[in-house]
Amino acid sequence: GAYASPENPFVTPKTTVKPVIDDGKRYVTVIVGKKTYTLDKLNGALSSVKVGKTEVLKSPLVLNLWRAPINNDINIARKWEAMRYSETSPEVRSTEINGNTVVFVGDLTARTLEPIMSFRLGYEFFAEGVTVRLDFKFAEYATDAPRIGFYCTLDKKYENVRYYGFGPYEAYSDMKLCAIKDLYENTVTSMQEYYTFPQENGNRIDCNLMEITDGKTTLRVEDSFSFSALPHSPWEYAAAAHDFDLPKRTCTNLCLDFYQYGLGSNACGPEPLPQYRTPREGKGSVTLIVK
Repeated sequence: GAYASPENPFVTPKTTVKPVIDDGKRYVTVIVGKKTYTLDKLNGALSSVKVGKTEVLKSPLVLNLWRAPINNDINIARKWEAMRYSETSPEVRSTEINGNTVVFVGDLTARTLEPIMSFRLGYEFFAEGVTVRLDFKFAEYATDAPRIGFYCTLDKKYENVRYYGFGPYEAYSDMKLCAIKDLYENTVTSMQEYYTFPQENGNRIDCNLMEITDGKTTLRVEDSFSFSALPHSPWEYAAAAHDFDLPKRTCTNLCLDFYQYGLGSNACGPEPLPQYRTPREGKGSVTLIVK
């Protein structure tokens, strides 16, 4: 059970409920009090979170392996492109509904390639929110992925962020001696790092809490994860040759990750050490609470 500890004081106790679950042709709708969650049986995504009539997500929370390659990714990025990590889509094979839990079992695939990763993606509903659990295993032929986690967008009014993790600036698995774990407040605009050549940036590692708000509604994320909340998407950063090529901001781009490939020094030195790469199999969970 969840409890607040000195190690992680940011755990919301969970109240067991019996949600109203409607298993439709394409969508599973889960109603808990005033909250309505919609799950997509095609790809396992959390496609909608409504509190009353207020929609929290601008685009679905979906499995994601892509990051905008950094300068040091120059060699492995060729392999990532060959693996088409930038254009993967989850394909659900089976759906299991049991009590307050919906589980999707499927594969992450890219067009014309064999499945890259098999997954078991579970959603467990409570009065306060939903815990999303991912178990994954990569195919033997797959290259170490850029990242393993989820991506969604929120309205650009979601600008203010509070988090408990490594900060106050960006930090990665092999670049966090510069960071201290504490409670920080920041904005989406100022968490972007401007690199002349746009690339992955703004990650906050080893977080137990993240709250992002538009001033009226707050999305709270708990458990153990890394995140970035940025004005642009990994695809927009990857497509831009210079920072002035980045398009006008249209939303807030949220990445919630269990793992991300280290930064390394492979532009002119070795690849990241094994402990800083993404694992071949593993698991993680995040709890989403809307207030």
